[in-house]
Amino acid sequence: MTQQELFKAFESLAIEAKRQAVNFIAFLQQTYAPAIKPQKTEIDWTNDPFIGMWQERQDMEDNSRRDRTMDRVEHYRQIVRTFLEKYAQESVSPNENVTAELVFDEKRDRYLLVHVGWQGARRVYGCPMQIDIIDNKVWLQHNSTEIFVDRELIAKGIPEEDMVLGLQSPRIRELVAAKKKI
Repeated sequence: MTQQELFKAFESLAIEAKRQAVNFIAFLQQTYAPAIKPQKTEIDWTNDPFIGMWQERQDMEDNSRRDRTMDRVEHYRQIVRTFLEKYAQESVSPNENVTAELVFDEKRDRYLLVHVGWQGARRVYGCPMQIDIIDNKVWLQHNSTEIFVDRELIAKGIPEEDMVLGLQSPRIRELVAAKKKI
């Protein structure tokens, strides 16, 4: 089948079938594409005299692990907010009566992009993207855009192992994880 025949066959599909085809292609690209890993710079604070000055005190608990987790999650929040803010600015054409609204629930770590408005006589309302932070991991719960949100977030600094495709079934996520271990 030539590219032109493939494109013609795709164009003849119903809108839901097109969506499923695009999602399947995204799944294949996710599964077989090389992973983009951000470079990390680690600082070894174990031998720093200032950090160790309280090590003999029995009444001091070690908060470093909890603090690092909180710092990491706050970093993830910042990446998600910045990403959605930028995408919201670019996602709506200025000549349409549609606005991109951001819904950030930082107490529950839910971040949504919602389109609201009118295109002619047709009402537009939908959530093209939802990202949550659950158990210190970034969950892509919904993506009806044409971009690979997970790849974008990984490129911006979220480690691949902390990125969860919640929009895929648990079985597919298991298969993808198993494939990555090979």
